[in-house]
Amino acid sequence: MQDESLSGCGWLPTAGFNDKNTNDRQTPCDQDFLRKFACDTNAGQLHDWFNREVPRLLRSLKLFDPEGLFLGDASYVFVPDNEKYQDPVKLLFDEPIHPVDSNQVDLRDKRYGWRRCYKLVSGIPVNHSVHLFLTVAARVAPGNQHECPILYELLDSFAGSVSRDWMKVLIFDRGLIDGARIARLKTAYAIDTVVPLKKNMDTYQDLMGLTRLPDFVWEPYTEPGAAPAPQADRPKNPTIVKRE
Repeated sequence: MQDESLSGCGWLPTAGFNDKNTNDRQTPCDQDFLRKFACDTNAGQLHDWFNREVPRLLRSLKLFDPEGLFLGDASYVFVPDNEKYQDPVKLLFDEPIHPVDSNQVDLRDKRYGWRRCYKLVSGIPVNHSVHLFLTVAARVAPGNQHECPILYELLDSFAGSVSRDWMKVLIFDRGLIDGARIARLKTAYAIDTVVPLKKNMDTYQDLMGLTRLPDFVWEPYTEPGAAPAPQADRPKNPTIVKRE
């Protein structure tokens, strides 16, 4: 059975390593085998292999979109409260699964609970023609480790594994803002960043200040592949200019 969403990649009629497989599958070995195999591998070496070879594989399968849009993400990975897990931490979370400071909440409130967790930091390419969730860079760290330096290290690793031209725009949330590192992405790799801002942030005030420059003009956004929007003349009415 061929999966049309992956060019040149489909189901494999293989019996695997132990000749016990009766159904076609996409991998020669079971996921549980891979899990045990990973447990026997040094974590640093496993991260290095994934962040080097997986981007090259996806590039060879032509799964990177020329638009070059990527997402930077950090999420918690919860595990059972078992001491055998290596290097997780126990953090206090509220009901929406947000970490909270135990010194600032009433621990008797049942909305809060301690959970053992890791943090998964990943880089994810966006491909409009493939309905798959792809990860090209990832690292698992203790849940209390800040994701910001990890993400930028992953981006450096990605740029070294494949051509830097594949990543053109990076989108992430406010927790990953780092002015010096964002500037380095632009100067070293020509990567633009898109970050949601709040009005009380210095970055937001700086951007609004740029809009007051005499030669500033708003540009309409055009969807990839769509016809360019007609360029409107800059409004002459001072009230409209101020509103912009």
